[in-house]
Amino acid sequence: DVLSHAVLPATAPIPDVDDDTRNKLVTRLAELGLPEEAARWAGETSDLDAISLARIDADRGDGAKALSRLSDQTSAEAMSLRAEILQKMGKYAEAAEAFADLGNLEAAVQSQVRAQLWPSVADSGSGDWQTVAKAVSDSNSQEPDQSMATAPLAYGQRLLEESALTKTAIQGILTQV
Repeated sequence: DVLSHAVLPATAPIPDVDDDTRNKLVTRLAELGLPEEAARWAGETSDLDAISLARIDADRGDGAKALSRLSDQTSAEAMSLRAEILQKMGKYAEAAEAFADLGNLEAAVQSQVRAQLWPSVADSGSGDWQTVAKAVSDSNSQEPDQSMATAPLAYGQRLLEESALTKTAIQGILTQV
């Protein structure tokens, strides 16, 4: 019944209701997955808290506006929402930092993986991702391996072992996806 009164044609004006009713409608519409309608009811001068408005903006696909609303918010909820929004926007390195600040190391490592920050994943990751990140980081190293000149068979054996470990780790990752 609420939806029949709250979801209005685009050209219809928003009825004049008290702030408490307006805020409840905005919250309910947002919870129902109707961010456009929630934003219409909220208007530009809503007295809803910044986190609720930022969540609506994020659901509407306006991450920049959502982050702007959260810029002066320091609560754990605001910081968590900021990290999620950064992740959705594809700003993985910033999301990784935000998740790490929250102590959510698993989410931080996943963001680092998406940002391809292999040295960071090698340091703070675990399991298969850490193994692969170490292999990628080592292969990007500019330092020549002196053991190849002095002990080529041992060097070759080590490469084969590392390759097998990396292959196993990649297979483990692929089974998780």
